[in-house]
Amino acid sequence: MFLTVPCDPRVIETDAAGLAAGQITIDANTLVDDWLIRFGSTFQEFRIRGVTFDITSLRDSSGVTMFSMTEDNFATPSFTVMTSMTNWLVPNSSDNPRSHKVIRWKAIDLSNLEFEPIDHVGPVAALNFFTNLTTFNAPTEEKLFLVRPTMVVEFRGIGVPT
Repeated sequence: MFLTVPCDPRVIETDAAGLAAGQITIDANTLVDDWLIRFGSTFQEFRIRGVTFDITSLRDSSGVTMFSMTEDNFATPSFTVMTSMTNWLVPNSSDNPRSHKVIRWKAIDLSNLEFEPIDHVGPVAALNFFTNLTTFNAPTEEKLFLVRPTMVVEFRGIGVPT
């Protein structure tokens, strides 16, 4: 059974130095509030088939933010790491029509397509983001983007395992 599951929204914001570097991991227990309460008593196993990240700029700000996807590096991304990946530059300005971005990740790696127990914790991929004052002219201490993830999840096994 496939379900489209809306996830908790995230806000990306810069610190006092104008830096925002991090990631939003694709992990059901992290992305979905009360994952086990909502699905633990109904299904035995799951796998995440894909995630859509709807990214919207919150303010008319200066600079750009770099986004990328990773399936193997779950550390806070640096400028060097981000520029070595396929990435998207998104304006930090809500007045710019390019400041709204939809990024989709689809599970194609065989290890990501294995069913996991419903209580499994651990990321299968992550959306990285990076901006700073020096390189990307990012503002300081400002909420830049609202990220609304939506997961497509496949479930297997009805009921609690005995």
